[in-house]
Amino acid sequence: MLVLESVQIYGDQVTEERAENARLSAFVGAIAVGDLVKSTLGPKGMDKLLQSASSDQALVTNDGATILKSIPLDNPAAKVLVNISKVQDDEVGDGTTSVTVLAAELLRESEKLIDQRIHPQTIIEGFRIATQAALQSLEKSALDNSKDSEKFYNDLLSIAKTTLSSKILSQDKDYFAKLAVDAILRLNGSTNLEHIQIIKKIGGKLSDSFLDEGFILNKRFGTSQPKKVEDAKILIANTSLDTDKVKIFGAKFKVDSTSKLAELEKAEKEKMKSKIGKISKFGINTFINRQLIYDYPEQLFTDAGINSIEHADFEGIERLALVTGGEVVSTFDNPELVKLGTCKAIEEIIIGEDVMTKFSGCAAGEACTIVLRGATEQVLDEADRSLHDALSVLSQTTRETRTVLGAGCSEMIMSKAVDTAAQNVEGKKSLAVEAFAKALRQLPTILADNAGFDSSELITKLRTAIYNGMTTSGLDLDNGIITDVREKGIVESYKLKRAVVSSAAEAAEVLLRVDNIIRAKPRTAVNPADRYKEQSEELHKFGQYLITILPKYIQKFSVWKDELVLYIGPTAVIPTLTFLKDHTSSQFKSIVDITGVDYPSRTNRFDVVYHLLSVRFNSRIRIKTYASEVSPVPSVTGLYEGANWYERETYDMYGVFFEGHPDLRRILTDYGFNGHPLRKDFPTTGYEEVFWDEEKKRVVYKPLELTQAFRNFSVGSSVWEQVGNGRDDTPESFKFPTPEPEPEPENKDEPKK
Repeated sequence: MLVLESVQIYGDQVTEERAENARLSAFVGAIAVGDLVKSTLGPKGMDKLLQSASSDQALVTNDGATILKSIPLDNPAAKVLVNISKVQDDEVGDGTTSVTVLAAELLRESEKLIDQRIHPQTIIEGFRIATQAALQSLEKSALDNSKDSEKFYNDLLSIAKTTLSSKILSQDKDYFAKLAVDAILRLNGSTNLEHIQIIKKIGGKLSDSFLDEGFILNKRFGTSQPKKVEDAKILIANTSLDTDKVKIFGAKFKVDSTSKLAELEKAEKEKMKSKIGKISKFGINTFINRQLIYDYPEQLFTDAGINSIEHADFEGIERLALVTGGEVVSTFDNPELVKLGTCKAIEEIIIGEDVMTKFSGCAAGEACTIVLRGATEQVLDEADRSLHDALSVLSQTTRETRTVLGAGCSEMIMSKAVDTAAQNVEGKKSLAVEAFAKALRQLPTILADNAGFDSSELITKLRTAIYNGMTTSGLDLDNGIITDVREKGIVESYKLKRAVVSSAAEAAEVLLRVDNIIRAKPRTAVNPADRYKEQSEELHKFGQYLITILPKYIQKFSVWKDELVLYIGPTAVIPTLTFLKDHTSSQFKSIVDITGVDYPSRTNRFDVVYHLLSVRFNSRIRIKTYASEVSPVPSVTGLYEGANWYERETYDMYGVFFEGHPDLRRILTDYGFNGHPLRKDFPTTGYEEVFWDEEKKRVVYKPLELTQAFRNFSVGSSVWEQVGNGRDDTPESFKFPTPEPEPEPENKDEPKK
């Protein structure tokens, strides 16, 4: 008899788990995820404190989706449950913990059935029968009060209270439930939560939070401008309005007299005046800009009777355009093509110690703002997540208006229906149907356990009540008894409950079908920590040495692989680089580069980064400092002549000023270019192309917009050909001129004429 040995078809870096081992591995991972979050389920659930390895900030939450997103997982089955939790959060907004726990309990019951030699396909068929029976019974128990506005409003309040009862806002759930319902009803059936702005302000207590029927922007009007504007016509823009005398700060100009310098400054102001004049032609009384507005253009706006707001954040300006019915623009040549925003009034208000701007009577009437107050940033973040869950569920309920009872009532009703269905199923399949019913009963069991009660006694009483026809019975987790949950007002969204059951069943089915897990290990690579260990230790010593020698200048240092980074303030640039260049232990005589990094949300939005090279010690070092849009950084051209062009590049691309630079002007952009291209808020369209016109014999300007046509090239054509579809022939203007014929060599034997 011929015996065939098993053949290894996988590479060395691949491992395989088969059949029972694969299923066991999948089940263990998924069940572990369910056990991780089940203690957070229900109104008496506990919180998790999550500490990031790369950050000092801690996250305190009991939101299932947030917990699972924050934890790195290796088990592939565990990742399946994380994914269904994300889907539940995206589609409904709540129930993320419930769906994860139910899926884990279904797999726990499946594991027991497989131990009894029941095939996974049999279990899957039984689960499908059970899911259908459960959803049918859930639909029968659902109640729709949408035709009675008062009852429906009470249903929404009850749903909000149920959702918030397990959150940090549970202590004030009545107040926040009304706040959330009032905000949702303003949407008039829409599920677009972008119309609801949530602002978090540290200070006070949670109950100091409030709903404002208008849009609030965390900015204020310009200096000396009116604090209120009636019948506002709003132009929202993302454009550079920082052309001011500061633009020539630190630059060197060769002029014959002070009058020439005055002319230069006057020309800059005339250019800005022309731009403000174009904006004024829109017939507006309010101008809101994504970028900074300097003193001179702000004064021009004030003189023109236009209130201005500068530096509105990315999210705020997009949401403002949505609620006012306007659009964000970058050019001002065609006022008739621009859609202006409108509202009845804009006024400055004070919240806590901050001055903000309120937009009332917006074009989108559903616009409103919820201002959250709290003692700490962590409290506000968790309150924001809790309120968002409630708003999401309520917005979905305005579409699918049916409701079901909570507190374990719906799960027990579905469990009863599934048990009844199991009696009509023959063979081993009935065991799978019964297992589904047991998994459903685990949800109220966990609720009771988390509340600290005897779950076995409570669940037995609840099951008896439901099976005897008392279909409104549920758990009273405050007193540890069975109560009528409809009278208690414990109501949940039908759509949420249906999504929990169907998603959990689908996830369990996916993992039950797994009979093979193939893992491809990542390529073996040298651990950077080991590869650079010796060098890293030396750099740590050198960094500590520098911080000891220059304690006034170096704030901190960091080491990554073979790179040492020093962090200093702007005033420390010259003394620190002087030491690094001249000291015998460093000898960083060469500057390799100077560049910037833009962080628009920071006050000092720019990092200025210096890269130095020591040829003597064959080492590099990086120095980082910071700057705002108006605060200069000392020029290092006195130390490194090569820094001249690097600083000009950084000024050109980011707008960082270098004090003392001998010739600070643009180097990469041309002529009168407006703005700084590497800033994160630099618009992709709307700037002017500036070039020399041979016919007009002068510099001309025209609007520039990078279109898709730049990418539509024919096969074989050059990317440098004209805009359009491209062409395969080479333009005549690209051809070199035909060379003139070389003169014939003279024949020495031929007599001269």
